[in-house]
Amino acid sequence: MDASWFNYNGVSVFSSMAYEKSANLQHNLGLNSNYINSYIYAPQTPVYNAMMSLKYLVNNDDSIMNDRLFEKVAENDRFVAYRNNYCLPIAYSVSEEVEKWITTGSNPFEIQNDYWTRATDAGDVFKRISATTYSTENIRSDDELLTENFSYNKEITGQEGSIVIKYEIPESQNVYLYTDCKSADTINVSGTNGFSKSQDPSDPYVLDCGYLEKGEILTLEITIPSDKESGYADIYAVGLDMNNFEAGYNKLAASAMDISEFTDTHIKGTVNVKANELVYTSINYDEGWEITVDGEKVEPVALGNALIGIDAAPGTHTIEMTYKPKGFMIGAVVSAGTLVAFQYAVRLIRDITWSLEQAH
Repeated sequence: MDASWFNYNGVSVFSSMAYEKSANLQHNLGLNSNYINSYIYAPQTPVYNAMMSLKYLVNNDDSIMNDRLFEKVAENDRFVAYRNNYCLPIAYSVSEEVEKWITTGSNPFEIQNDYWTRATDAGDVFKRISATTYSTENIRSDDELLTENFSYNKEITGQEGSIVIKYEIPESQNVYLYTDCKSADTINVSGTNGFSKSQDPSDPYVLDCGYLEKGEILTLEITIPSDKESGYADIYAVGLDMNNFEAGYNKLAASAMDISEFTDTHIKGTVNVKANELVYTSINYDEGWEITVDGEKVEPVALGNALIGIDAAPGTHTIEMTYKPKGFMIGAVVSAGTLVAFQYAVRLIRDITWSLEQAH
């Protein structure tokens, strides 16, 4: 909860007031999330970072940061802060195809890619990296373990097992890995670029494995404890197509909202909308937001069932967003009425007390 503790705008949330639909979306995009009211950021793909308007991030777990994507701006012991070189603002215009964005499925890279290609009309930004070899100990499977999804069983019950999968990188690129294997005891990932990371199997999330040269090897090691006899794994490895990402980013950056006013509850800015476009925001959908376009009230669109989108005709528009919690006016009236009743009761008690004193 660093964002709340240090009072800055951030992604990570753990709160009973968090939106379940937002937690669903963040989980499906590849964040560590309980799918209800919590999601935690770790170094993510540039697509995700652009979607969520992340300008800075702190890397304190020794991840290898691609200096084309990030610029180091501060360092103190293990605290290292980076500026995102491909940041987008909190709102910008996208193709209206984003209204058809598919946000369900076990592969977060497909969900991110679906958003990016719909929003920008650019080509696929993630390319699958196929597993090259694998080895097992005390594990058998009817599935091919070089595929992205498989189930398995122990050969000898009551004993530990392991799965080791290796990926030979087909071309120089930034590589990302997502491993969902909740029956595992440990998940370790290492690369010949020096990358090494352990992951909690109960909380799968996207791992930024850094920039790997063609021919380098990424190794995934999964240990299955003795008390687990079977399980499944969803494992996705992808490389970033930098050309398609930059093409999409440049298009979205050119349509960014020019924000003139910004507080927690009020946002105002101008944005240019072209034909067959709408305004995307990284703001959680909430009925408490009142939105106007050139002074006219409009109803927001729920993008991905969780984020606010705004329909607008082609042209340059002033968009204003003001937040009032649902039930705010009713609460204010009740509070005001309670205050009046309290003041009346105080006066009444005072008058009765005075009358009793006079009677004596």
